[in-house]
Amino acid sequence: MIIAGAGVSGTYFARLMKHEGVEFTLYDVTGKRGHQCAWGSNYSLMKKKLDKVCLNIDDYVLCRIKQYYINGVKIELKNFIVIDKPKLIEDLSRGIEITYRSIDLLKTRKKMVVNATGKPLGKHYKIATTQRKIKTAKLEEQTVYIHLNFRKTGCAWAFPLSDEGNLFHLGAGGYECSPTLLENELCNRYDIESKDTYCTCRKNINIFKSIIPVVIENVVSIGEAAGCVYPITGEGILPAMETAEWLAHSLKHSTYPQSYLDRVEEMQESYNKVWKAWNLMKKHPHLGWMLGLLDLIKSSKFRSAPQVTKSFMAGIVWDWLTSLI
Repeated sequence: MIIAGAGVSGTYFARLMKHEGVEFTLYDVTGKRGHQCAWGSNYSLMKKKLDKVCLNIDDYVLCRIKQYYINGVKIELKNFIVIDKPKLIEDLSRGIEITYRSIDLLKTRKKMVVNATGKPLGKHYKIATTQRKIKTAKLEEQTVYIHLNFRKTGCAWAFPLSDEGNLFHLGAGGYECSPTLLENELCNRYDIESKDTYCTCRKNINIFKSIIPVVIENVVSIGEAAGCVYPITGEGILPAMETAEWLAHSLKHSTYPQSYLDRVEEMQESYNKVWKAWNLMKKHPHLGWMLGLLDLIKSSKFRSAPQVTKSFMAGIVWDWLTSLI
């Protein structure tokens, strides 16, 4: 077996295969990938995943999030953390040899190839995003800041890398506007002042019009390469681990590929609403945001949903009215 890609999905799957005594070769191009320093996740769900490979979730927690602001609307949050992604990947790959060179996935015929590169094999659209690690004046502790630009179909975010509130990841991405513009709007809204920048990275968010191919001949995709990234938030760590577990389970119980395909296609199907909302945003930004927000709130379980809905709807309508003046 060949595993291509030593990110979260590739190294987690490799750990599962090593536990089962399966022989494999793990390849990676450079060992570096976009937005790699840290990312948010759910504490309880992540703990269950790491327990399976004998890792302690608390070793990777950089910050515990208690609240976030979306366009000024405050929402309390529980069980959400920011994790040290490089340390997690390093520990997942500990004791596993990585060969650093690229391979042509579709031309490797003799063995099963697991595509964990983050690059889908089917047609998809890309939204470019940037992110940088900054030091800033003290903001609210354990707080995430989000700014949505309704007219430009863009989003900017700042989430803490420590509990003290002075080290943040500042990032942005949009369909019809530059990340710099969105970052400036975020900083102006929340009075964020960047004092030092430590690093910068770039990454494309993949948007799918329909279900993408997951298995092509002897190549099977997992994680982001299978189109499995949480919509809106872009969180891919848990879906990466989930798909790795599904594949490992189907191989162990000789139900591959059908059982694996069924699980992945079920996850992909839920993203069709995201595609429709995004496509509508390009033509009618405010209507697209409103419908997308209603669907998101409808599927949410937090108690402040009615308040958030009213606040957002008022903000979207106000932004639309001012654009007509």
